[in-house]
Amino acid sequence: MLPGGATSAGFAAGLHVRRDLIALAANEIVMSGDDVLGPVDPQVDKYPAASILKAVAKKPVAETDDNTLILVDQAEKALSQVRESVSRVAGQQGPRGKGC
Repeated sequence: MLPGGATSAGFAAGLHVRRDLIALAANEIVMSGDDVLGPVDPQVDKYPAASILKAVAKKPVAETDDNTLILVDQAEKALSQVRESVSRVAGQQGPRGKGC
């Protein structure tokens, strides 16, 4: 059960919880009619991986510091891993209910 829905930057009982990833591991997801599942958006350090890639794409590599380039590498890996994991889980589970 995911009361209140699941978003990757969601908070439950005052603790940061990756409820979207917990939902992916479940055999069944029980939600009310008002609940929603948010996107699976991996974070690197404290930033969304997609935002890191978008920000760096606007600058020449020569103007980007080494730490940022490392974040870019991690962001690319994180997005790739999440895409593969979600595809694998979705392929195994298949649609079972309304809205799936």
